Amino acid sequence: RDLVVAVLNGVVGDYLVDQKNPLAIQMQFRVYGKFLNDEMLLEHIRRSSTGGGRGLLILVHGSCSTDLMWTQKDGHDHGAVLAQELNMTPIYLLYNTGLHISDNGMQFALQMNRLVGLADKADASPMLKISILTHSMGGLVTRSACHYASIDPEQFDAHGWLANHHVDKIVFLGTPHHGAMLERGGKWIDSALSFHRYLEPFSWIGKIRSRGVTDLGYGNVRHEDWHHQGEEGRSSREDRRQPTPLPNHVQCYAIAAVVMAASSTSDGEGGGCSYFHKNIVGDGLVTEE
Repeated sequence: RDLVVAVLNGVVGDYLVDQKNPLAIQMQFRVYGKFLNDEMLLEHIRRSSTGGGRGLLILVHGSCSTDLMWTQKDGHDHGAVLAQELNMTPIYLLYNTGLHISDNGMQFALQMNRLVGLADKADASPMLKISILTHSMGGLVTRSACHYASIDPEQFDAHGWLANHHVDKIVFLGTPHHGAMLERGGKWIDSALSFHRYLEPFSWIGKIRSRGVTDLGYGNVRHEDWHHQGEEGRSSREDRRQPTPLPNHVQCYAIAAVVMAASSTSDGEGGGCSYFHKNIVGDGLVTEE
């Protein structure tokens, strides 16, 4: 059920929120699929700094997914195993991937502010350290959170989760920083259908995509990237993003994998087939570039 609800939110999550539908996912920190209230979060914060602990590891999932994506069917939890090897304490973010990435970014910044605020209130010692592991859209949401914390610290960084260097590392797994080819293709198809009088009645089918999904087209991470566009940012076929640098004092790592043609070689042979495997085959969202 969790996966079905996550996919539904990824596709029409913005509509669910607009309609106040109870199936709309609310952003929250979780562990083992269970919501963490303040008391539970505080317990994880304390655990992260005891016994030589090296802080919290926050895992942020991608589009149409859930915090449980990090756990395989056999029960293997990538986050838990990685955290154990790093001597860190894992917590997982769940959010509605159908909302604008910038909206989720602001919500994530507030959640981070809440987290560090709890650590301050408990007088956690040593200072809470946080690493963030993101997948796909989760990386864009994290970049957005850092952006809003940096430009409006009074609202989004009141406890200094970014300014006071609580976050020291961010890892981006397959994050489409420059957009997703598949979503940009969808925009062109929408346009083509709307210009043909016999096909125009069917153009609504291609428009059943959430604001979050359309943001993936060019990797929009801030309000200014989409607010000037029609239909809440759904219609533009142009890249109008504003420059959004990574936080200066945070170590950032981008990791991606490609499917290579068997005939391709390190000297670039393989031609179009190699290009096809590198840029088309896969999830359709992230290319090597």
